[in-house]
Amino acid sequence: MSLSGILDMGRRALELAQMRVQTTAHNISHADTDGYSRQEVFSAATRPRLVPGGLLGTGARPESIQRITSSFLEQQLLTEKQARGQLDLLSTAASHIEEVLSESQVGGLSESLSAFFSAWHELAVTPEGVAERQAVVANGEALARQFSLYADGIDRVAVDMRSDLEASVSTVNDITAQIADTNRALISAEAGGNDANDLRDTRDALLGRLANLTEMSVVESGDPLDFTVQVKGQTLVQGVQAQEIEVVNDANGLPTLSVLQGGGSNSFFDLPERGRIGAALQVIRTDIPDVQAGLNEIAVFLAANVNASHAAGYALDGTTGHPFFTAPVTAGAGGANTGGAAIGTPAVVDGPAFTGHDYEITFTATDTYQVVDTTSGATVIAAAAGNYTSGATIAFGGVEVAITNGGGPPASGDTFSIAPGASYYTSMQVDSTLVSNPQLVVASSTAAGLPGDNKTAIAIADLATTGTMGGGSTTLTEAISGLVSQAGVNSAQAQKGLERQELVVSQVQAQRDAVSGVSIDEEAANLVEFQRSYQAAAKVIATADQMLETLLNM
Repeated sequence: MSLSGILDMGRRALELAQMRVQTTAHNISHADTDGYSRQEVFSAATRPRLVPGGLLGTGARPESIQRITSSFLEQQLLTEKQARGQLDLLSTAASHIEEVLSESQVGGLSESLSAFFSAWHELAVTPEGVAERQAVVANGEALARQFSLYADGIDRVAVDMRSDLEASVSTVNDITAQIADTNRALISAEAGGNDANDLRDTRDALLGRLANLTEMSVVESGDPLDFTVQVKGQTLVQGVQAQEIEVVNDANGLPTLSVLQGGGSNSFFDLPERGRIGAALQVIRTDIPDVQAGLNEIAVFLAANVNASHAAGYALDGTTGHPFFTAPVTAGAGGANTGGAAIGTPAVVDGPAFTGHDYEITFTATDTYQVVDTTSGATVIAAAAGNYTSGATIAFGGVEVAITNGGGPPASGDTFSIAPGASYYTSMQVDSTLVSNPQLVVASSTAAGLPGDNKTAIAIADLATTGTMGGGSTTLTEAISGLVSQAGVNSAQAQKGLERQELVVSQVQAQRDAVSGVSIDEEAANLVEFQRSYQAAAKVIATADQMLETLLNM
């Protein structure tokens, strides 16, 4: 090898050492940058020269500057962040629902229910008392207001969750647009065949933020144009193109997701379950409706049983048939009905027989109907020729209702639905006639027993300890306690789940940092090594220069 070759080899060694020092300095400056991956300069041997005796090495050259990463750990970290984002919001929502239902607060639902039944007990002691009747009405109104307060509290949680969902979706759209822009920058930066490591770190950091918000999958071949981000099969990023998503309502008025495409939108076939978006959808679509259904069931069974007893008793003026609460069961005609019949307001007349199920009355002829329990699928009244009479009472499941001919008789195929009010607990009230005239509050079971008979008041007071729900196995108080307890259990489980998931994310993050993170001690040691390499390369050049000078002076 010529002396000029040695000088060239020394120059390349200097450049390589200088690149390693600069890369180490870059690593140190990003030691606290979240998501930064340590970089390393890799070298390769230059082509050797054939000389007598063999191949003579010609030194090294820089081959690449690479990020030190583990695709397995990076993917696992994204997965665990999705679960953490989900549990974070679920914990928040469960805590808020628990606060709404908390019985530790003054004036909880259990306390209001207890005061209501106590007022009936006081009326049973003094069945002729007017003041006791006023107390019954007042406590009934307070109980109805408590249901309304719970409804307002749950609605506030739903509004907060909807706001969080929409904010998360907006952030997702911002992030996916940034990922597409980063891919565009990568294509330009890597046009010469090199890796734009900092840009790839930027993209990974964006993916980490995205994972906290939604369930996602990433398909990557190395080419930015093939880089794909999908959420439940819906592509949000394809190379340099990003598609936005939006929150829309489905046919039931519940939020769902849609992806904007070509001036229109396509609904998600399957909604994400993880991330904050998945959690918000779960809370709004499932968790809150479950709580609302539980509260509504308690209110419906309470009103149904109180009304059944109250309407059968007699007021001080000898009148009967007065409901205490507004009707908890509603009725409606099918939208495709062609006959002229109309259905009245159902009344609960048998509390113990009340099921709280949905029913459908179907006419198979103008004078024939059948009743089906649509909740269980059972036929409770079979079709029998001529069993319909206009205005006659139809009784089933503790409920009575009348259908009357209006503009004409019912037509074959006409249907009528009877069901508990879907949101009865939000508008439950004491019947207005009792509010304006508390003397209509019933205590006696017979007209002859007035005013001293107290059997109806006792029967209503006994509802406090009577199994009226769950097929007679659960009291109203137990149902409330169960609902409140379940909210507490859900909150505690969500919090514990979040704490466990935080630990999992921390462990995976530590594993990732052990591979890809920057160690100041290690980088400091590398600086010493690369400095000595630089000094040694400089010594090679100095030695070659001296050799050349010696040769020239010969």
